[in-house]
Amino acid sequence: MCWELLISDKEWANFLRARILKNGKFISYHIYSSLWRSMKSELFISSANSTWLIGDGTFINFWNDSWCGEPLSHQLHLNPHISGHLFAKVCDFIHNGKWEVPQFLLAYFPTLANLVSQVTLPMHPTSDRWIWKHSNNGELSLKEAYVFKAYHSQKVKWSKAIWSYDIPPSKSLVAWRFMHGKTPTDDQLALRGVSLASMCSCYYKAHEIATHLFFHCSFAFNLWSWLASILNMRLQFNTFEDVWQLTNGRWSPQCKVVIQAILVNIFHLIWFVRSQSRFSHKKIHWRVAINLIIANVSMSGNNTSKAACNSIIEFSILKTFNIAIHPPKAPKIIEVLWLPPIFDWIKCNTDGATGCIFRNNEAECMGCFAQNLGLGSSLFAELSGAMQAIEIAHSKGWFNFWLETNFWLNLSL
Repeated sequence: MCWELLISDKEWANFLRARILKNGKFISYHIYSSLWRSMKSELFISSANSTWLIGDGTFINFWNDSWCGEPLSHQLHLNPHISGHLFAKVCDFIHNGKWEVPQFLLAYFPTLANLVSQVTLPMHPTSDRWIWKHSNNGELSLKEAYVFKAYHSQKVKWSKAIWSYDIPPSKSLVAWRFMHGKTPTDDQLALRGVSLASMCSCYYKAHEIATHLFFHCSFAFNLWSWLASILNMRLQFNTFEDVWQLTNGRWSPQCKVVIQAILVNIFHLIWFVRSQSRFSHKKIHWRVAINLIIANVSMSGNNTSKAACNSIIEFSILKTFNIAIHPPKAPKIIEVLWLPPIFDWIKCNTDGATGCIFRNNEAECMGCFAQNLGLGSSLFAELSGAMQAIEIAHSKGWFNFWLETNFWLNLSL
């Protein structure tokens, strides 16, 4: 790796470079050091992600080092047996700060001049630097090394639908393993070299494969049919990911948690019933499983701090699972005092619904109107109502006219 950049002590960096590099290449023999085993395993990766920044060219192999992109031996398709014996340095092709490539090489490799000319030489002599490709300044900090080597988690759309703070992880794990094809059903065990007679442990009517156990088995079919009746929709899953699309509906936060808990607990109960039948010889009826699902979902729905909305469908779903509805926070209430106008004035109030009402100083209604403007912004509705109110006031001869709107627009005519 870029060892002189990894270690701040320059003398120690030079010592390391002298120990692990020989003729510009990594050594192949063993060094008695506790760090060597780990360093040696990373040398190829480090070399592939580093490049030389030309200074005076004394440390850079002209043919085999990466200083102009890929090594020239790769770009010019040189025979490995020949390139292994090429030891010319970059400094051998530099004279007075300019490139000087022999004519016979240019004649034999017509593209060599173009490849070399793409690299700008420094105006002042400096030392060659071995830099890290993936950083802006070429330095390999501990943070850059961690980001490069860190395991990037798999990003799948359905992952957030399985894991939730309100659902026990032990139940979500079954669904997670199923989505990754890691559930130890008979078909998965067969792929791992385990030979055994396969039979669905719920109703003994088919071979046990994951799709049959969790979707097509009569036990699972009854659970999914029960869920469809609660949600009042038809459930048809063409792929495994379609199951979690149910959580993407226009549910309130509390109801979304409940839908997630239902799906996770269905997977968990199917696997639990299968294990009880196979290993304990205990049969659990699907109606009993539904009661277990209701109890577990009720716990998740009642423990969550998320709020519901005023929907009849959601109200029915939550009450099916004995979940107390968490109302949303009350909106902020602002006290507004209306004062009548002074004597001989007419006051008109308008709002964003394009409606106006006219009152005199006795707060008596002098008239009102409303109109439908279709789709539009609230500002457009306010201005349309204000203009209409002014035209009516002018036609009525109300020249002492006070217009009051939600935008605090006060006009007097």
